[in-house]
Amino acid sequence: MQPTAAQLRIEKLSFAQALKKAEVDGKILMVVMDSKSNKQHNKTTSEALSNQIAFTINKQAVVIRPEVYGLDWNDLVRAYYDISPYNNDPVGGLFFNPLGKLVHRYFFSANDPHAYFNEAFFAKRISDMPDENMVFDSLRLSGFTNTELWNQLIRTRRELSKTTDDLLEQLTSLTPVDSFKSFRYFEVLARLCPVLHTKADSIMMKSNFNINWDMLAANERVNIFRAINTKTFDKAIATKDYGLAGYLIDSVENNGTVNAEEKDKPFLRKGLMTNFYHLVKDTAAYIFSAIDYADNYLMKLNVDSIDKAFKKNIEAMRKEGQPFITKPRGVAGTYASQLNFHAWQFYKMTRDPNLLQKALSWIKRAVDINATPEALGAYALLLYDTRNRKEAIGKQKTLISSLKNLNRDNELVKADRILARMKRGSEKVDE
Repeated sequence: MQPTAAQLRIEKLSFAQALKKAEVDGKILMVVMDSKSNKQHNKTTSEALSNQIAFTINKQAVVIRPEVYGLDWNDLVRAYYDISPYNNDPVGGLFFNPLGKLVHRYFFSANDPHAYFNEAFFAKRISDMPDENMVFDSLRLSGFTNTELWNQLIRTRRELSKTTDDLLEQLTSLTPVDSFKSFRYFEVLARLCPVLHTKADSIMMKSNFNINWDMLAANERVNIFRAINTKTFDKAIATKDYGLAGYLIDSVENNGTVNAEEKDKPFLRKGLMTNFYHLVKDTAAYIFSAIDYADNYLMKLNVDSIDKAFKKNIEAMRKEGQPFITKPRGVAGTYASQLNFHAWQFYKMTRDPNLLQKALSWIKRAVDINATPEALGAYALLLYDTRNRKEAIGKQKTLISSLKNLNRDNELVKADRILARMKRGSEKVDE
C-alpha cells in the first residue's frame, strides 16, 4: 500500500540507491537506525514516524530504515556506532549529503515527529552550505533572535570530533564588534570557548562581560571556563609559549589555587609550571623546577595531618571490603602521585647518581603517604639503580603482594620477570 500525501515515505532502497535518489531529488538522505536490543526505542521511533506530521520530513530528505542485521545496517553500525557508549547498537539516526558524507547525527528516540523534522531541517541546512559563512550571514540578518540553529551546529561538530575554532575565527571576523554586547551574540561567542589572549577573548571581555556572563547558566559557565583554560594550556604547549602558560598559571582565577592557603599558592603555581616544562620537553628547566617544587613543598607536607584528614575516607573504603587499602582520592593521593611522577621522570631521563638519589627520597615519601603499586614499583627500581639491591628485592616482593591483593593479575608476569632479574644481579632489570 502506497503512503498518502500526509504520510512519511520510507523508501525500500539500499543505502547506495537512496543516495542516488537524494542526489536526483536535491535532498539529503535520512537513515533511521533501529536498535538490535532496545525494543522500546524502535517502538517509539515507529510511533513518531507514523504520525501524519512526519510527512514533512520528506520535504528535506529521502528516508530509509535498514533492516536490523541487514547488509546496510551492519555497515553503518560498524562505521558510525563503534564508539562508547553505543557499543555497536545504534540509537537515533544518520544524515548524509548526496555524496555520502555524514553531515549530522542524532542520538535519541522521540515520540514527537517535530523532533525528527527539526533534525532533518538542520541537516539539510548544513548539507546545502559549502562553508559556515552562510550560517553567519543568516544569523546576522536575523539579529540572533534565535540561536538554536547555530548552537546545534556547534554541538554537532563536537559530536563528530571536529574543531569549532574555525567557526570562532569566522564569527569574530564577520560580525560587527559592537554586536557582541548583546547577550545573544555574546552567548555564541562564549560557547566557542576562545583561547586567552586572542582577538576573540579580547572581544568577549569587552562585551558587557559581567552582565552577559552572569546570564549564562551556572553549570554552563563552569564548563566554558574549564574549556577555555584547557584550550589555552594546550595552545601554550603546542606553541611552547612560556608567557601564555605563565599567565594562565599565575592567574588566581584560572589555576585552581583560589581556595589554597596564601603560603601554598607560589608552590602550587611552581608545580603547574613544572608540568608545563615537562610537556614541552624543556629538560633543564624541568629538572630545576621539579627539584624546587618537590623539595620545598611536597617533601615538607605533614603525612600525619594528611592521614588524619583522610581517616574517614579510609574507614569507608575498609567497610566496602577492599582487601588492600590505599588513599587514591583527594589531597593525599594527589601529593603522593606527584612525588611518584617526578621520581619516575628522573629515573627515565638520567643516570646521574645525585639526581637518582633525589628521586629515591621522593619515591620513599610517596610510598609513606600512599603505597600504591605504581609507587612501590618505582621505589624498587630506584633502589636497584642506586645500588640498594637487597632492599630493592624486598620492595619488588611487596609490589607483587599488593598486585595479587588488588587482583591485578595481568601485571604479575612483568613484576615477576623484574624480580628474577634483580635476584640474578642483571645490569638492567626494567622493561
